[in-house]
Amino acid sequence: MTVQTMDPVPTNDAPQEQPTSGQEQSQQQVEQQQEGQQPGGEQQPGNSQEQSETVEQQQKNGGVQKRINELTRKAHEAEREAKFWREQHAAKQGAPSSQDAPKPARTDFASEDEYLEAMTDWKVEQRFKAHKQQTAAERENEAQAKHQSTRIELYQQRVAESAESMPDFAKVVGASEVPTAEHVLESILDSEYGPQLAYHLAKDPDAIQRLNDMSPLQAAREIGRLEAQLGKPQGEQPPPQKRTTNAPPPINPVRGGNGQFTKAPEAMSDSEWFASRKK
Repeated sequence: MTVQTMDPVPTNDAPQEQPTSGQEQSQQQVEQQQEGQQPGGEQQPGNSQEQSETVEQQQKNGGVQKRINELTRKAHEAEREAKFWREQHAAKQGAPSSQDAPKPARTDFASEDEYLEAMTDWKVEQRFKAHKQQTAAERENEAQAKHQSTRIELYQQRVAESAESMPDFAKVVGASEVPTAEHVLESILDSEYGPQLAYHLAKDPDAIQRLNDMSPLQAAREIGRLEAQLGKPQGEQPPPQKRTTNAPPPINPVRGGNGQFTKAPEAMSDSEWFASRKK
């Protein structure tokens, strides 16, 4: 709340200030607006919020690696903040339990002292309730921050494991300035082939834009197809096919009556052929 002081009312003994011309007043207002102030030196609340939103948007408009770095920073900050509030809550475990107690009424007490004491207890109880609710929210935020940190650490582990196959990973992915949509970034972090996806998309800005324009479900399907391609071992060869030939099938040899093989009919002489027919 800003306390405004009134200018002293001019008296006959004090010389009155001459009114400022319209042009000078307009110039002062323009200068005040440029400095983010309202007339009277008060800070406009909207300007700082707009600047904060602008900075946030600029941080999001970066490549995959820049977005991951930003998520890492936010996750660590959230964990530290949640830890602070958890410690504060632990120091106040002796506070009374919070239940929905009605606000004390003066008519319910015989004396003013009893009423004031009841009001004090009620206010303390309400503050404890608010603190407990805040602590629960902080715990939830801490759990989410830990989950995010785990995802990022797992992704960084995959990056380290892929260093041999992608020696220029940091250079390629770090140089990418193409904005990455939230649902695309989430898919990359959760993918078993996240580093390969980031590397591939950093080299193909148009592919990132196509994924950005898709719905989360469509983008997930497209990323699944990319995973199938990127997950194949380098230099993998298809299984060899059986060679076919135009040669005639082999001739089955003719067995004699004793089970022994004899000559094929076309290899026999006439006498041999007649002899085999009589057996």
